[in-house]
Amino acid sequence: MDKNYHTLKAANNTSIAGSSMGGLISMYALATYPKVFGKAGVFSPAFWLAKPIEEDLKNALPNLKDSKIYFVAGTLEGKAMITDMNAVYQILNPNGKNKNIKLIEKADGEHKEWFWNREFTDFFKFIAK
Repeated sequence: MDKNYHTLKAANNTSIAGSSMGGLISMYALATYPKVFGKAGVFSPAFWLAKPIEEDLKNALPNLKDSKIYFVAGTLEGKAMITDMNAVYQILNPNGKNKNIKLIEKADGEHKEWFWNREFTDFFKFIAK
C-alpha cells in the first residue's frame, strides 16, 4: 500500500476496523503489528472463537500504550458477547482511566450490519481526535 500510494506511514495514521470475526482480527492486528496499526475499531468482536487473545493482549500491553481502541457491541447480541468484550477491555484498561480506549454497549445493538453501520460514525470521530 505504502509503496503504490501516497500514504502517511506512521501507526497513528493507520487504522483497522471490523465486525464479528473482523473485530477479532482487528484486535489481533493491532496487538501483533502496533508499528503498523495505531487505531482499531472492534465491533461486536468474536472473542469467544479465540480465548487465547486475552493472554496475547496481556503480553502485548507494553506495545499498545499509544493505541486508540474503540469497542462496541449490543446487549441483544447475547451475554457472552458483552462479557468477553468487557474482559478484553479490562485487560487493556483495568482502571478505566485510559481515554484512548473506549467501550460502548448499546441496548438495541444486534449482530447485524445496520448496527455496525450506525456505530461507525462515532468510531471515526473517536479516532479522528
